[in-house]
Amino acid sequence: MKESNRYLGEASTEGALRQSEARLRLFIAASSNVVYRTNADWTRIEQLAGKEMLADKPEPIGDWMKNYILPEDRPSVQAAIRQAIAGKSVFDLEHQVVQADGSTGWMHSRAVPIFDKQGEIMEWFGAGTDITERKRTEAALRESAANCQAQLEEAKDQAAEWHKSKDLLQAGADAFRVMLGDTLRPLGDPIEIQYAATRLLGQHLHVDWAFYAEVVSKNRVDFFQIERVYHVPAHPFPEGLYPVESFSSINHETLRAGQNVVVYDLETDVRISEKARRSYRAFDLGSWVCIPLNKSGRLVAVLAVHETRPRRWTPEEIHLMEEVAERTWAAVERARAEKALAENEERLQLSVKAANLFTWDINPQTGEINHSSNSAEVLGFEVEKDSNENFSFIHPDDKEFVTSAIRQTLDNKSPLDVEHRIINPQNGQEIWVRAQGQLTKKGSNEYSFIGITQNITKRKQAEEALHTSEERYRIALQSAEMAAWDWDVENDLVQWNDQHYYLLGLQSTPFAKSSAFFLQFIHPEDLQRVSNELMQAVEETGLYHAEFRIVRTDGQVRWMNGYGRAVSKKASKTTRMAGVMFDITHYKLLEQQKEGFISIASHELKTPLTSLKAYGEILQEILEEADDKANVELVNKMNGQIDRLAGLINDLLDTTKILEQQLPLNRERFNINELIRQRAEDHQHMSPGHTITLDLCDDALVQADQERIGQVLTNLISNAIKYSPKGGEVRVSCKARQDGVLVSVQDHGVGIPKQMQEKVFERFFRVPDVQVRNYPGMGLGLYITAGIIHRHGGTIWVESEPGKGATFHFTLPF
Repeated sequence: MKESNRYLGEASTEGALRQSEARLRLFIAASSNVVYRTNADWTRIEQLAGKEMLADKPEPIGDWMKNYILPEDRPSVQAAIRQAIAGKSVFDLEHQVVQADGSTGWMHSRAVPIFDKQGEIMEWFGAGTDITERKRTEAALRESAANCQAQLEEAKDQAAEWHKSKDLLQAGADAFRVMLGDTLRPLGDPIEIQYAATRLLGQHLHVDWAFYAEVVSKNRVDFFQIERVYHVPAHPFPEGLYPVESFSSINHETLRAGQNVVVYDLETDVRISEKARRSYRAFDLGSWVCIPLNKSGRLVAVLAVHETRPRRWTPEEIHLMEEVAERTWAAVERARAEKALAENEERLQLSVKAANLFTWDINPQTGEINHSSNSAEVLGFEVEKDSNENFSFIHPDDKEFVTSAIRQTLDNKSPLDVEHRIINPQNGQEIWVRAQGQLTKKGSNEYSFIGITQNITKRKQAEEALHTSEERYRIALQSAEMAAWDWDVENDLVQWNDQHYYLLGLQSTPFAKSSAFFLQFIHPEDLQRVSNELMQAVEETGLYHAEFRIVRTDGQVRWMNGYGRAVSKKASKTTRMAGVMFDITHYKLLEQQKEGFISIASHELKTPLTSLKAYGEILQEILEEADDKANVELVNKMNGQIDRLAGLINDLLDTTKILEQQLPLNRERFNINELIRQRAEDHQHMSPGHTITLDLCDDALVQADQERIGQVLTNLISNAIKYSPKGGEVRVSCKARQDGVLVSVQDHGVGIPKQMQEKVFERFFRVPDVQVRNYPGMGLGLYITAGIIHRHGGTIWVESEPGKGATFHFTLPF
C-alpha cells in the first residue's frame, strides 16, 4: 500500500445513498400493499407494483386517475396533490380505489417528495396500504355505535338493561382499539395525539368530558396542564394549569400512589368532603374516572373522563381507559423523541455548516477515503477519492510536518490535530485548514481513521490582521512615547506597557497591578481630583480625561495627560477601561512661561495705559473748552479704544489669576436681585434696540464677591445682546433653590451648535461659525465667567439650539 494512500481527502457517498434508498424501497415494499413512483407534477405514474390489490403497471401511465380513483374521490385526491406540491410536503390521504378484480376498496396512500440539489421536487416515491377491512369495521362500528346510542338513550337509567349489550360493547371496544392505533400512528404533535386519543375515547364512552393532562412543575409546585379537552357542545371545560394539590385528597394522594380514582356519584361518595363537593358542583361534575400515569415513581400525567350525572363505570370501561392512557403516553413520548431526533440532526447539520467543516474517514489498509458531501463547499474545489491526489494539494512547505503528524497518529494510535495550508488546484489560492482525527478499532484487526477538516482561512487572516494591528499599535505608542493601560475594573487589575513603567521610573513586569498601585504615584495635590475623574468614568460617563502631576521614584515631578474610555459595561457600569498617558511636562513649562509673559506684559501695559487714559481725559476737557467739536469727537473715540484695551488687559490678568487659582474674592452678603436689576438697566440704556425683561425671585441674599458676580452678569447680558443682532428680548431670571440661587440669561439670537456647547467656556475658544466670527472678542469672557462661578463653588452651563438663541445658567450657593 502506498504511503500517501493513508492521508486526508474526500469521497462521494452516492453508493451509500443508493444502498440506503434500496433498503428503504425493500422496507416499504415489505410493509405496504402498493408501491409506486410518480413524476414531479403527478401527471404520470412511472412504476406501479399493485401486489394484487391494484393492477401492476411497470410502464409509465398518464391516465392513472381515471383507471384507479373513483369519481367521487378524484377532487379530494387532486386537492391533496396540489397541496403537497405547493408545500413540498408529504402526500397523505385515505381514498377509494378500483382494485385489480374490479371491486371497490380503500387505500391509505402516502408519498414523499425527492428533491434535487436546488431543493426542487424531482419525483415522488409512495406506498399504499389496504385499509378496506378497517373501513368496513369502522362502518360497522358507526352502525353499532348508533344502535348502541339508541339503546342507551332509551335505557340510560336501567343499568341492568345496559349490561345486556356487553358483547356488543366488547366488539365496539375492539374496533375502537383499531381506530385508536390508526389515528395516533401518523400524528407527530404531542397535543394533537392527546386530543385525538381523548376525543375517540370520549365519543366511544359517550361521556361529557375527556382529557389528558400532563404534570408540569413551576417554582417547585406541580400543576396539571390541560391543553385541549374533548367535550360535548353543551358542556365546555376550561383549559389551563390546575395545582395538583388543589384537588381533594381522594384525588391527588390516590393518583400519586398510582391508583385509579373512580367516583360513581358525587353526592353519595363518602370519601369526598363537603368543601370539595361544592367545588366539583361548580364544574357540574356528577361522576368521573382519573387514570394516573406513574413513571419512575413520579406522577407524570392523568387521563380523565367525566359525566355530569352519576354513572356506574364498568371494569371493562376502566380497563379500556387504562389502555388508552398508556398508549397515549407511549405515542406522546414517541412523537417527542422523533421531534428531538429531527431537531438534533438539524442542529448537527447547521453546526457543521456554521463551523465550515466536513467529515472524512480513511481505510488504512486500502487507503480509500470517504468525505462528507459538503467537502467541495468547504474547500472550494472537488477532492478526489484517491489519497495520492489529496496529498498533492498540501502546501509544499507544510507537507513534511503533516506527513510526520499522520504517521505518528497511525503508528501510535494517538490523536491527530494539525493546521496546515493546501493549494486550490483550480486557481492556486492558499487555504488554511485544521485536520483532527483519531484511529478507531472496527474489528479484531481492522481499523478506521476518522476525523474532520475545517476551513480556518478566515481565522488565520484575522489572526494575521490582528498581529499586524497590534504591531502597528505598539510602534505608534513607542513613536509617541505613550504609556498604554488596560484596567479590569471588576477585579481591579491593570496591565501596563513598558512605556508606562518607564514614565514612573520603574522596571517593567508582566504582572498586572491594582489601581491603588498607580494612584500612589499621583502628586498629593492632584490625587483626589484624579480619583474622582476615574470613579466618575466607571460609574457614569465611561470617559476619563485628566491633567495631573506624578512623582517618579527618583523624586522628579512630571506633568501627565491621561485619557481613557470604557471598553465593556455591565448594567451601565464600566467593567473594563483602556487608555493612554503621556508626558506633557514640556508643554506645561511652555504654558507657564506664556502665562508669566502675559501676566508681566499685562501689568507693564496697564501703567502707561492709565497715563494715556488720564491724558486723553485732560485733552478732551481742553478741546471742549475751546469748543473744538471735531477734535472732541476724535478724542472720544480714542478714549473708547483705550477703555476697550484696558478691558482686554484686565481679562488677560483675570485669566492668569484663574489659571493659577489665585483669583481674589471679596465676599460680602448682598441681594442678588438688586445686582441683576442694576446691570440690566445699564445695558438697556446702551442697547435701546433690545428689550431686557426681568423675572426675579423673592429677595435672595448670597455670600459672594458682588463686583465679580456683577462682572459675570455683564458678560452674559452683553453676549446675549451682541449675538442677537436683530434686537428682540433678552430675559434675565432668578430662582431660589434649597442650596442657593439659579440665574439664567436667555436670548433669541444665532445660538450655539450642540457639539460646541461644552467648549464655549474654554480659554480663547470662539465658535467657528461665519455669523459668530463677525463679532469682536478674544474668547476670554466666558472662560473668566466660568472661573468666577467655579471659585464661588457654583456651576455654569448653556442650553442652545442654532438659530433659536441660547440660555446661560449659573448657580450660586447661599
